[in-house]
Amino acid sequence: MQGVRSRAASAREPAAIAGLVVVVGVLLCCSGVLLAAGVTALLLSPQWLGVVLVAVAAVCAVAAVPEFLGIRRGLRARRLRLHGDDVTRELDGTPPR
Repeated sequence: MQGVRSRAASAREPAAIAGLVVVVGVLLCCSGVLLAAGVTALLLSPQWLGVVLVAVAAVCAVAAVPEFLGIRRGLRARRLRLHGDDVTRELDGTPPR
């Protein structure tokens, strides 16, 4: 049962990290599009619309920060877990992968 749980956890980790990468990518793309539209609106059309679009772009960029930190945290935890597994295998007498 422990082997099944560890395999499920090892499959869940990359999926969670990939999900966070997708979320960050979408937020940054939306932020870029809104920023481009906002700057264009600031220069060519009503300035209030440009200000609103730039503000929404800033909110999207700020919303991506915790997700980005979650990616870093997840990658670090995975690296430490894999290193710990290698050390445990080495101490048990089997060669590391």
